[in-house]
Amino acid sequence: MCRNYVTLFSLKSAALLKVWYRSRQMSH
Repeated sequence: MCRNYVTLFSLKSAALLKVWYRSRQMSH
């Protein structure tokens, strides 16, 4: 269970980073 939680968190973090990067690129 703990491992699954970590994987989910990692995926969420990656998705958030991608969205932030994309928004930053659009702003530029």
